[in-house]
Amino acid sequence: MQQAPLPVLSILPQLSTLLSEQAVVLQAPPGAGKSTALPLHLLQQNPQQRWLLVQPRRIAALSIATYLAAQLGEPVGQQIGYQIRQQGKHSKATRLLVVTEGILTRMLQQDPTLEAYHGVIFDEFHERNLQSDLGLALLLESRQLRPALNLLVMSATLPAQALADWLAEHETPAAVLQSEGRQYDISISYQAPSREQNYLDKTAQVIRQVVAEGAQGTLVFVPGQGEIRHLQNLLGDLNGARVVPLHGSLNVQQQQAALAAEGQPRVILATNIAETSLTIEGIDTVIDTGRERQAVYRPKYQATELVTKRIARAAAVQRAGRAGRTGPGQCIRIYQPSDLQAMAEYRPADVEQQDLSDLVLQVAVWGSQVDDMAWFTAPNQGHLDSARQQLQRQGLLCGQQATAEGHAVAEFATDTANASLLFKVQNQTAATRSTAALLVANQEEQEASNLNLVDALETILQQPANYPRTHRRYAKWCRSLNTKPIQHIDAVVLAECVFAYQPLGLARRRLHSDLFQLASGAGVEWAEPRQATSFKEVDWLLVTDVSFHQARNNGVIRQCLPLTQTQLDGFLRGAGEQGTETATELSWRGERGGLYVEQVTRFGALELMRKPLQQSPSAQQWLNALLDQVRNQGLEYLNWDDVSEQTLRRLQLFTGLQGDSNAYSSAELLATLEVWAAPYWNAIRSRQQLQAWVPAQALLNTLDYAAQQRLQTQLPTDWQAPSGRRHRISYQADGSALVSLKLQEVFGLSESPQLADGSMTLCFDLLSPAARPLARTTDLATFWQGAYQQVRKEMRGRYPKHPWPENPAVATATHLTKKALHGS
Repeated sequence: MQQAPLPVLSILPQLSTLLSEQAVVLQAPPGAGKSTALPLHLLQQNPQQRWLLVQPRRIAALSIATYLAAQLGEPVGQQIGYQIRQQGKHSKATRLLVVTEGILTRMLQQDPTLEAYHGVIFDEFHERNLQSDLGLALLLESRQLRPALNLLVMSATLPAQALADWLAEHETPAAVLQSEGRQYDISISYQAPSREQNYLDKTAQVIRQVVAEGAQGTLVFVPGQGEIRHLQNLLGDLNGARVVPLHGSLNVQQQQAALAAEGQPRVILATNIAETSLTIEGIDTVIDTGRERQAVYRPKYQATELVTKRIARAAAVQRAGRAGRTGPGQCIRIYQPSDLQAMAEYRPADVEQQDLSDLVLQVAVWGSQVDDMAWFTAPNQGHLDSARQQLQRQGLLCGQQATAEGHAVAEFATDTANASLLFKVQNQTAATRSTAALLVANQEEQEASNLNLVDALETILQQPANYPRTHRRYAKWCRSLNTKPIQHIDAVVLAECVFAYQPLGLARRRLHSDLFQLASGAGVEWAEPRQATSFKEVDWLLVTDVSFHQARNNGVIRQCLPLTQTQLDGFLRGAGEQGTETATELSWRGERGGLYVEQVTRFGALELMRKPLQQSPSAQQWLNALLDQVRNQGLEYLNWDDVSEQTLRRLQLFTGLQGDSNAYSSAELLATLEVWAAPYWNAIRSRQQLQAWVPAQALLNTLDYAAQQRLQTQLPTDWQAPSGRRHRISYQADGSALVSLKLQEVFGLSESPQLADGSMTLCFDLLSPAARPLARTTDLATFWQGAYQQVRKEMRGRYPKHPWPENPAVATATHLTKKALHGS
């Protein structure tokens, strides 16, 4: 069957014209030809021009370069070349270089104007990877030096006009072009599981169903590798269909093998790596679980948590589109139509939720500050602050400027933690350099899954054929450090490297437990009980790989190194600025006991030693300890008896009537404890005494004498009834004021009394002679005319000794019986 021309071809003449004048944002759905036909067209327009095509994934960069070179009848490395991490093919003849986003950043750092290139094409920008946002931000500053540098941003789903408007705001006028997609009809159906947690079982059932019905190419989207393995186990032998995984941890060759059609039916179990860019031949069925794994950085623990979330609607469209690239197809969604409507329109950009240490360092080396650059989505401010603090502690930043060490670290083509270790060991022994090189290669590729790091690295050394990616990186770092590969692992040297690489990976066993606490503060545990047995005699670990999942309270140790107390002591002595901190702290002796002074030594969040000092707390230390206790426990820690509760409510009403509703809020009282409460604590010397302290008088004394008089006038503590008796007013949490009394005591009162200069009406709980509730009212006049008559009818027979007049508004109030009232 002859395929129709690619839709993008119709807009190429217009694109060429626009690119000569301004930047262009191209929105084109999958199948339009934007990644294939468009780059070749630009090359044909001017044989002298060279272009960069930026891809978000290595496998996509390699696949597109291979495809484009084949279209020209050439091997990769001639007119079409590529450069990704670990490998590349290009030459002087290369006119289109396909690169990943990280490679673009390094190219810009080396040549800020990209003089060798006519323009840069960002493909699949909607994926919003951290490096793509960084690359575009750097490129906009680069264009200020070289305005003639062409810029083309391509996306399948991002709002093109919003992106163009943003570019225009940052001195980069941009036109918007839209292309139709080339997509066959796709039938979409929904097969949601009866229970959400059973969605993988339902997915396996649907896979068997479509294979049995004759599906030749089935692409199944799941959140991560764990779900892929689980489905592989559930599916087993699938009627001759080949089941293959596809995820980012596979090497390029393994990923390419998954993409290739080999004639037999196949089921590809994939993460969101397969949503865009990749050409996967022969897919006629997509099964979408509607979930993906997102990496969310937790600055408190300096760790990244893997969170399973619903995909965005844009991703759902992308996934479904995979079924109609080469012919009619079907998409089966393992969720409800209502779930689709509840999805966010787009997934969050990486700059909103990932660790920004690498970004901050790259920007500092570039010579700018993050806050001064143009970002399509603003980076997370909390993550920025955390990144700056980390880089400053490591000596890579001074303020927001990159130090000499920061510049040197940024030169290494790896993340900041790895690069920092490589920099530190440059002048150390050959054994240390080689061990550090292997450690970094292992951290980058994570091919060896042994729990004990020594075993993992030893296995890599002895079985190089099984760990090709790690060995390639190892060889690269050995060359960079001018050293040779080692034959065996020296555990002592390795421990030194690991501690230098990741000091906050130091972990201590919790007392009588298999749980450990990291120096970062996070708790970690073993994935399986049998692993705990292997380390039962170990109290200290260096954890090099840990995963955090939303379903578990603690992180899971994936790889670690046992540490002896002697090794630890040596590391801590030589840790320098990354070392221990000693402080004087106060501790409580039980609830009734007082405070005592201790010297506490910590490494990060780990307490190493605590010893008492022979000194008494000062008055200020006492006060600070009491204040901290209440602030940590909340105001409820104090003795809120009824008088205190009523005083607080009266004060809140009093100031609220004056327009200040926050003056006596819990937050304000906690923030001002030192002002209104602390002056009354001079004699308190235990937590028990603090809990017994009644705050009523202290609260009242926040008002001067005149204001206290106004408070008593407007919101009195009691009210005198017509009977002559005084009754306590109970101020309620909802702002009302309530008096409970016998109904006969308000005879003669024609209407309800007012408080606060008429701003409030007193509410009555009217009781029977036996003090049982009869009615609640804030409108006494209406009550006398209406409900009272029914009450009188029911009560006069039950309580004949008490008065029940027909017209209570003019009757004599009393708390007495009729006989006692009339003196007979």
